[in-house]
Amino acid sequence: MVGGHFGKAVQALDHRLEAYVGERRRGNSVWGKLSIFFARYGPIVFFAEMIGLCLLSLGSLGAIRYALYAVLTAILSAVSTKWLVDSIAARIARLRPFVRYRYAPLLFKDASDPSFPSNHAGGAFALATVLVCRFPAFSAFTASLAVVVALSRLYAGLHYLSDLVSGALLGTGVAVLYLWLFR
Repeated sequence: MVGGHFGKAVQALDHRLEAYVGERRRGNSVWGKLSIFFARYGPIVFFAEMIGLCLLSLGSLGAIRYALYAVLTAILSAVSTKWLVDSIAARIARLRPFVRYRYAPLLFKDASDPSFPSNHAGGAFALATVLVCRFPAFSAFTASLAVVVALSRLYAGLHYLSDLVSGALLGTGVAVLYLWLFR
């Protein structure tokens, strides 16, 4: 991770936040159940939204082309983000919070899978960035979905805050690059 004083400050914040959330983490609470749902099925909710946006565009050929182009750009952004995140994660190999602090997360995750940066946050923000830019009428829902997907991973014990922020920044950056290339 980031070295020096900044890196230590980020790690200290990560660990304090993990302790705070850990004291409140309950799988049977409303937020616990929602976290499990969005941590597991968040990408499926995004794909359902993209299908819905395409269906709403069926009125004209131009509208459906626009929607399909936007959806394909969003998917390309998310897949590219996954490749980027996987290559970074393999080099950093940060332990997940549930591994470091030895507790059971709210949903199963392979303990050997690295934590930093978050693939789910990266993919969610890559998808959301493209969809918000191409379908601004749905931006509140789309942006909120990306935030909920990311935070659910923290609450479930699968990521630190810095994993989520770095994944979100990478996903947003990749999406902006594709939006610029395909303008």
